[in-house]
Amino acid sequence: MQQRVQQQFLDMMKQIPDDIARLAHEQQLGTPQARYMITKLHRNWFWLRFVILYPFLLLMMILITLSIVIIAVPMNFSFTFMILPLLLISLMAFYILLIGCIVALALTQKTCSLYPCDNGLILKQSASKFRVIRWEEIETVWQASARAFPSTLFRGRLYTIRCHDSYTLTFMNHVRRLLDDLDQVFEAQFTRRRLPFYFADYQAGRTLDFGLVKVNREGIVVREKMLPWEQVADISLLKRQRLVVSKVGERPEIWMKLPAFKIPNLSILLALFQRIRSGQGEQEAGPQAIYGEGATVVSAGRKIDPLPDGLVALAEEHRLGERRVDQKLGRSLLTSWSAIVGLLVVDAIGGIAAIVTWRMFFSSLFGPIWNSPTTPFFLEFALLFFLMILFATITIIRSVRQIHNYTYTFEHGMILKWGKQDPVAFRWEDVETVWRIPSFAINRRQQPIMAPGTYASTLQLRDGTRYTLTPLNIDQQALGKIIEEQIVRLQLPATIDAYQADQPLCFGQVQVSRQGITVGERLLPWSQVKSVSLQENRLVVYDIAQRKPWCKLPAKRVPNLFLLFALADYARSISE
Repeated sequence: MQQRVQQQFLDMMKQIPDDIARLAHEQQLGTPQARYMITKLHRNWFWLRFVILYPFLLLMMILITLSIVIIAVPMNFSFTFMILPLLLISLMAFYILLIGCIVALALTQKTCSLYPCDNGLILKQSASKFRVIRWEEIETVWQASARAFPSTLFRGRLYTIRCHDSYTLTFMNHVRRLLDDLDQVFEAQFTRRRLPFYFADYQAGRTLDFGLVKVNREGIVVREKMLPWEQVADISLLKRQRLVVSKVGERPEIWMKLPAFKIPNLSILLALFQRIRSGQGEQEAGPQAIYGEGATVVSAGRKIDPLPDGLVALAEEHRLGERRVDQKLGRSLLTSWSAIVGLLVVDAIGGIAAIVTWRMFFSSLFGPIWNSPTTPFFLEFALLFFLMILFATITIIRSVRQIHNYTYTFEHGMILKWGKQDPVAFRWEDVETVWRIPSFAINRRQQPIMAPGTYASTLQLRDGTRYTLTPLNIDQQALGKIIEEQIVRLQLPATIDAYQADQPLCFGQVQVSRQGITVGERLLPWSQVKSVSLQENRLVVYDIAQRKPWCKLPAKRVPNLFLLFALADYARSISE
């Protein structure tokens, strides 16, 4: 069960949002590989945290000691008069330091998403704030295994990236299954790109600087001590925390042990040592993938629902081709009876735990009044009833209405089987318009309220019928990739022909022509368009002469959003 949950989490981390894929395409970064949840650490994070943490722990120990003394030692008036003020002062100091720790965490860290690509990194700091770091812009990388408050009990990986423009990014990654993957990304993209240049400088007789460590043709120098190459037995990394240089002897002995995080470009140093010893060269990675091409890659995290016999004939009648089973495109895991029962059990346990906590707290405050025969039963029953009704209602509204809905995706189209309604089959060329709609803006009859940031898609066929596919019907990111691969591919040639014929093309409030992009009465020529991108649920257009967006519109007001992106790419390419 645990492995299954971990695998589902890893599959989710590999799914790339549409705005990140679009930004990577705009910046020519190649294909985003995965999403890493990181903790971005601001300047002086280390000292600010630990200056507050140690007094906090000391006061906690004092409070525990005073509590034990008060409980265990018989007290008289004079003893109580001395202890209670000290206890109150300690409690006040403990509370102040607790608030200080919370403020320190808020000031020194921020949870962000990091997306490695073929040609760089995308750091998503907020819904509308991104930073692109290309691999060739990175000057130095520090990395080591470390513990950092408040996660001092769990080991993570600490990174610091410094670019040529002095921009520095320090972050920690605590997801264990993804730690090695992120190391492999830096190994494949940064280390292998820079290693040939370091090796060429080494062969030219230059001294290579790795902080505390210097390397040249004669040997390795650490703190003005030199060890010739013929006496170097090994250079290795101990528990990802210490760089160990071993000396040749009957039994190899440690010549020097250094903190790994104080060695810049440590991975390049280790790879350089292996190349010097082997004398062999390494080749660069293979050809890069191109955004928007190829099949959607979303690993299947659960069993694929079998296709009923009646729908097989329907698929053959509409020539839908083979069914796509390489993706998690069916209904959500929340729309099953086992999931609903499990959620109800969890809700019941949570309600009982809240009641127990409620009773213990108020019993200690109100004593006999609270412990009367009728009061606790009535309040506990009322609280349990309220919590159960609240959570059960949300669960049932969200899941039961979708439990008999099935979405089947094929090579050339889809089949929708919703409840007792007749199944609907259509091909991709039958789709005329696609809207991307935030889930919290959808009519409740079509979709219950979901968390902000999720979205649904409405497909309008050429006969005028509309179908809204929500996150409970289909994986929206996978559907977005299919729209790019299939629907845009089918509609783009005719759209380009109309564009070349100087016919204005309307995408809701956005109008595209050979002159440029028009929104309202404003026109931005193609020669001044810096980017046309997607940020969360907004279409954003940037002017090359301005830092702020030239235009920002909700994506739900722009039909055929992906077709607009493809047309904008074409128009910008021919204008250049």
